[in-house]
Parts: sequence; C-alpha cells; structure tokens
Amino acid sequence: MLDLYDTRHDGSIRQLERLLEILADKRANLERQLEDIRVMQRELDQVEERCKGALGELKAAE
Repeated sequence: MLDLYDTRHDGSIRQLERLLEILADKRANLERQLEDIRVMQRELDQVEERCKGALGELKAAE
C-alpha cells in the first residue's frame, strides 16, 4: 500500500495521515459487521435451541 504514496516529506505526511483515516474507517466498518454477525449468531442459537426443544417434545410424545 505504501509504495503508492509520494516519497516527499510533506506529501508523505499528508498521505500517511489520510491512510490512517482510511484504515480507521475500514476498521470501524469491520467492527460493526462483526457485531452484526455476533447478533445473528445469538439469534441462530436461540432458534436452534427452540427447534431442538420442540423436536424433543415431539419425539417424547411418540
């Protein structure tokens, strides 16, 4: 990534600062996505447990 940036001192500072901003934005987006995934996993766990419970009740009633 860094090879694409200007090697002059002033340009390098601005470009590296901008790169840090971009990286922070990307990291924040990934953190939001990770939290969304965790929420979905918890929801799937709940549905799975209800399904297993219902299946167990049906099998026990046979």
